Amino acid sequence: MAAVDEVLLPLQPHFLALHGLSQLLQTIEVVSRRLNPRLHLAGVVLCQYESATRLAGEVSQNVIEYFEDQRDQQKPWSGAKVFQTRIRCNIRLAEAPSFGQSIL
Repeated sequence: MAAVDEVLLPLQPHFLALHGLSQLLQTIEVVSRRLNPRLHLAGVVLCQYESATRLAGEVSQNVIEYFEDQRDQQKPWSGAKVFQTRIRCNIRLAEAPSFGQSIL
């Protein structure tokens, strides 16, 4: 983080990931303050997204609302956006190596 200007965060829409998100934001703030004032969070990409679950929708909405509320703050993540693209969970991709198959 000391050598880059932007952080792109892949986030799994689960409850425990929100705890990790808060810790990462604190880390970004410390690095920005002490080592790299150009550092900021560019955005969040939701990954391993399961649209069939209510949890994914609720966590996603919470993340969107949080970053919208932070727009006017003087934080390294105040300009971050939550990208509309959702990288879905693909069980066949996870199973391929166990069958000795290529993911392609």
